[in-house]
Amino acid sequence: MMFGEVLDRFVAESAVSVMFRGTLENAVTPELLDEVFAQTAKRQRCGELLFSSVVNLLGLVATGSRKSVNAAYKARKEQFTVSVTAVYDKLSGVETEVSRQMVRQTALRMAEVVQRLAPRRKPLLRERTSPA
Repeated sequence: MMFGEVLDRFVAESAVSVMFRGTLENAVTPELLDEVFAQTAKRQRCGELLFSSVVNLLGLVATGSRKSVNAAYKARKEQFTVSVTAVYDKLSGVETEVSRQMVRQTALRMAEVVQRLAPRRKPLLRERTSPA
């Protein structure tokens, strides 16, 4: 569970958090992240340290669960067979296109969720149209 530690705090008091957690876990899977990395990365390779594991550590930092990548690594050290230096090396080598594709693929999955919800409101933003 990529977002488990972050969302567990809210599950007991809010059913919406549970639904949101399920949506996130379905849209942003470790398999998706690793596939995006494998298909997109040019300079780095898939190896012992999975891209999804690095994203998980970053998620802990971005949400305030941990103060740094190092602190997140230490909290989850038993899940890794590589050093914290290897984690930082992977992070520093992530190419822009990998990040772009990660956001794109996640957005596509979330768009499917929104479509299935059949929103009853008009969109807040106009769809982009091609110049005539």
